[in-house]
Parts: sequence; C-alpha cells; structure tokens
Amino acid sequence: ALSARGKGRRGRHTHTRYMVQAGARATIHAMIALCLAVVGCTPLAADRTTGGWRRPADARPPPAPPPPAGFSSVHQLISASRCSIYVMQAKVPGIERHKRSQYASHHWVSHSLASHPWRVDKLSEADVVYFNASLTLRSPGRYRNLGTLQKSHERLAANNSRCGDSPPAAIYSTSFSINDRAQDSSMCTKVPCRAPLGIHYLAELAVGPSGLDIVTPFVSSASLLADLPPPTPWSERKLLLVVLGRIINPALSTVRWHAWLALHSNPLATVYQYNLKGLWMGAACDLPTANGTRREAQLSECRRVWGAEYDCESQLNSAKKNPCRRGWSSLSRGFRAASAEAIRGKYIGEADFKEEAMRHKFCLVTRGDYPSTRKVTEHLLLVGSMGCIPILALGNLPSPLATLPLSAAFNLCRITYIVDNDRAAFGEATLNALTAVTEQEARIRWAEAATLQSAFVYRGNSSLKEPSAAEAVLAMLCHHARTLRGGLCRQGRFVQDPAGAYRSVTPDTCPPPQVTETERREEIGVGAVGAANFN
Repeated sequence: ALSARGKGRRGRHTHTRYMVQAGARATIHAMIALCLAVVGCTPLAADRTTGGWRRPADARPPPAPPPPAGFSSVHQLISASRCSIYVMQAKVPGIERHKRSQYASHHWVSHSLASHPWRVDKLSEADVVYFNASLTLRSPGRYRNLGTLQKSHERLAANNSRCGDSPPAAIYSTSFSINDRAQDSSMCTKVPCRAPLGIHYLAELAVGPSGLDIVTPFVSSASLLADLPPPTPWSERKLLLVVLGRIINPALSTVRWHAWLALHSNPLATVYQYNLKGLWMGAACDLPTANGTRREAQLSECRRVWGAEYDCESQLNSAKKNPCRRGWSSLSRGFRAASAEAIRGKYIGEADFKEEAMRHKFCLVTRGDYPSTRKVTEHLLLVGSMGCIPILALGNLPSPLATLPLSAAFNLCRITYIVDNDRAAFGEATLNALTAVTEQEARIRWAEAATLQSAFVYRGNSSLKEPSAAEAVLAMLCHHARTLRGGLCRQGRFVQDPAGAYRSVTPDTCPPPQVTETERREEIGVGAVGAANFN
C-alpha cells in the first residue's frame, strides 16, 4: 500500500511522514525499554508477538497467576480474571433460530454482556473486544459479518490505548467450527489474521495453531437440573450408562460403532442409541462379492431388521456408493451377530435420561461427527448433583485444549476419567477398573464437580455472584487474553504479567487405575467359589 501511494508528490510526502513517525516511535520504544529496565520490569518484545493485556490503570497489583493444577471453582476463575470488555456491534444482527441448540453460544454470551459489569463503552478502554455476531452456519448475515470482523483491526488502530503504546485488545467472536478450517484462508484462520494479536474464536473445536481459540461448552438448559430424581445409593447402582444417540457413518468415525458393538449386550451396561436399520448395506463387508454371497447377506439383513414389507432389492440396486470401507469387517460381523431389537435401538427422553444418570455409577461419552458432543457438558453438569461419573472416550485426539471446554481453567480429571477412544477403552480391563472404584472416590469427585457445575449450564438471570456458563466463558476470554499476550496495563504502563502461557491443565488422558482380577473380586466381595460365574 505504501508503495502504491508513493507515486506522485502526495504519495512521497505520505511515505516520508510515515518514516519520520516510525523513527520517532522507535526512539520512544528504546526510551521506554530503558526506563522499564531501570525499575526492574521486563520490556515488551520488539516483534510484538507476545502482546500486552490492558485494564483500567490503577494501583492494584496484577491478578495472581492461575494455580498449576487449575482454578478450584468457577468463582475463583472469575475473581482472578477480571478485565474490560468492549462489545463491537455487527452490521447484521445475529439472530439464532434455535436459542437452546448446541450452536447458540453467541446467544447466551451476548445476553450476558448486555448488562455485564465488565463491559466498557469506549474501545480505547478495552482489554477484550467481543464481536457481537454469530458466524455459525446458516446465521443471517454470516459472511457479511465475517468481512466486518476481518476489518476490526482498523477500528482498533484508530483508537488510542489508555496504556500508551501497548498492543491493541484481543478480538473474539463465536463460530461453529465446520466451515472455519485452518486451510481455508477466506475464513480468517491463517497468520497474521489468526496471530496472537489477531482474531480468536469461541468454537466447539479449536482449529489452527494451538491456544488461539477457546472451546466453548455446549451448554445445557437449567431444566436438566430441575426435578432430578434422588441419587441411587452407590452399592445399588448399575455400572455403566452409554447414551450414544446417533451412531454416525463409520467412514467418518468408528468410535461409537466400537462402543456399541462392545457394550450393547453387556449386562454391566445400559446402552441407548438411535435406529441402526439404515446401515444394513454395510452388514456384509467381510463377505466376498463372488457368486452373490455379499448381496444375499445384505438382503437377508435388510429383511431381518426392516421386515418383509420393505423393498430391499430396489434400495440395494439404487445405492450410489459402495457401503463398505477398509476395516469394516469386524463391524459387519458385529451387526449380523446383534439382535434385531438391539439394532432398532431405543430413544431416551430428558426425564428418563436424568433418571438413568442418577442410578448408574459411570456414563460413557464418545465423540460424534466431531470430538465435542453435547453429552460432555450434560454429564459434567449432572455429576455435580451426584449423577454418574463421566468417562470421556476422547483420547487419541487433539489435546484437551482443542477439544474440551474450559480445560485451560479447570482440571477436568478431578471429576472425570479420560480414556483412549480405541476398542480397548470399551473392553474388560476398563470395566474391571470401573468396578473397583469405591464410593469414597466417587464422593470426592461429586464434591469437586459441584464447584464447577455452574460453568456448564445456562440461566438467563445469572450474575457474577451466581454465575452460569456465560460468566465462566467471559472470564475465560480475559484469562486467555492475559496469558496469551503476556502483560497488563498498570498505572498507565505495560508490565509483565505472571500468569504464564495459555495451556491445558487437564491431562491428555486420566484413565481409572487398572486393577487385577483378584483385586476386583475382593473389592466387590466375589470369592473364589463365585469367580467362575462372575463374567
């Protein structure tokens, strides 16, 4: 741009004036660095890659850094993460058609900001800028708003900072991750647009360089906590609840398939899933195509699960794609071995779901189309009311920082177990380990979960004193900006922040402790006489 404007007298004058201003700023930077060095402060890096976090200048000391193991409660996160938030209005209002849906984080964040005490009216006073528009798929004005968002840096540059020459505020927006791939440059996911001083998304899956986005929980309605049945005593609970919902095409992910195959007929587990009848074409992938062997098995399975009145021949003849994929042999055999009743599945409503959560010891949560699923937050919410303890089968995936909500603030292993998502996670060893978990251990996890429960539920009348997910996520914005950018404004100058790097305090995995068969029998009181009939 400077090169283009340099043509002609006016362009040359503009270029000269810019160079003089740049030289003056460089001199000022050197003087500030010398001044800060004298008083023992660390100056801002010359390349500005770390940035600086700002808040209204005052005499208070910087907030204390988060504990290495994470914050102990939602209230502690909020009290340690206060900052100033400016709401940048979009040209096209974000109207969510389904305000209670898992994609509506923009709705409840903007609702909280309407009267939030951390909100400021001047852009120059902001530590954090929240772009008030949903970029979710099918949201009105999505692409027009995205263009406005990408130009938001121009508005920041036009507003002088109250902290001298510190970097501008961090910008955040809500977006469902499907169309925001890191390789799609038009969606503002590449450096410098997504650099540490750029734009950060609140999304279900953090994309791009690690630590630039914040995983937002698929919040649950407060109705999930209403009219909860009393918790069943630990000794009377069934071991494992598995609510798989829709089992997606194995070409996308086989995790739910393997969970269903391993557990749907296991007496220790209660399994719910939607109808699997539509996947009958993949029920013979392990059989040869010669002599019509595979086709005959496909038609046989179709009639078994759909009934004689269904036109299986026409459906198979009109199939446009090969239903079999590499590695489907075990899935095909498992489908044929399952009963028609198990394949047809069973639906579970909210009332029954709450009852089942309160009468099981553990609940398995597996990934769907993407690692995040609403069942993660639903079970993280219910365990705080003595519901089943979540077993998250989200291992072998990106780090918790990219997949689990609030994992940079709370160590979720305090209230859950995280296991690998391969077939071993649903096998006998894992069930043995879960059987050996004592009531004392469960009560410790219930107590820990109660302190984090409000982070996973949305209530329209929440506040900083009685927070819900909106207040927790806004505190995460402040925590993210402060840790990512490495400093804050104190008494009108930038000083180093002790918060450290933005990282996950939740380990990649934290499986239940493995036990031997003897230890398991001793724990549940099964002696040598009953050992043969135990399994």
